[in-house]
Amino acid sequence: MQPNKIFEIKHLKKSFKNLEVLKDISFSVEKGKVYTIIGPSGGGKSTFLRCMNLMETPTDGEIYFEGKEIFGPVTKTNPLTKKETTKSKVLLKDNELNQMREKVGMVFQSFNLFSNKTVLENATTGLIALKHETKEEADKEAMKLLKTVGVSDKANEYPIKLSGGQKQRVAIARSLAMNPDVILFDEPTSALDPEMVKGVLGVIKELASAGMTMVIVTHEMNFAKDVSDEVFFIDGGYIVEQGSPEEIFATPKQDRTRRFLEAIL
Repeated sequence: MQPNKIFEIKHLKKSFKNLEVLKDISFSVEKGKVYTIIGPSGGGKSTFLRCMNLMETPTDGEIYFEGKEIFGPVTKTNPLTKKETTKSKVLLKDNELNQMREKVGMVFQSFNLFSNKTVLENATTGLIALKHETKEEADKEAMKLLKTVGVSDKANEYPIKLSGGQKQRVAIARSLAMNPDVILFDEPTSALDPEMVKGVLGVIKELASAGMTMVIVTHEMNFAKDVSDEVFFIDGGYIVEQGSPEEIFATPKQDRTRRFLEAIL
């Protein structure tokens, strides 16, 4: 695996009982690049994102994170029959899994803020619990990040007092507080009123300009055009097409991609 690769994913599959959501996904993430994933609802985009950081356990395939295999095939031999069986599984212990997730930020469409904590407390939770910073250190760091995303004036408010756009900015600040190597965004604007969308996308664009590695599931096509190094069109559990924004949006090669874009643009 190349040193600048954060994720390397090979032939990933995910089923929920009899429903095969991801059928064969191979995908790699290089440091400093922005990847957007587009496609119809139900095509497997969000499931794929959640499999990347093992919030969902894949059914089959391989995942490497920063050169280390974190999910993959394990062969066992039955001592009685001597028959070998191979099954893919998570290859990390619980503490290793937590360490990996500290490096992989996740921003959800539903914000996932703690309703009983203030904005500042939401942003400092990981710093205190996982990075063992003092409250004073964590508060100072978090206030800088809240200022970066434009909600430092809301530090002492509770989430119930915030608009959707403000909540999402807090969620982004909370993710940034862990100083992750990559951030995964799962449709970060889909729960927002239209007038809130622009501000949140602006924050994400600034992160892209600063060199943050990101994988973004989005329905905002103009944003995907502007911010992406590479665009992936996922449908039916497969990557149907991938390429630069120019290739995907101006000259898509696959009929399925073309039909999707014609329907929404």
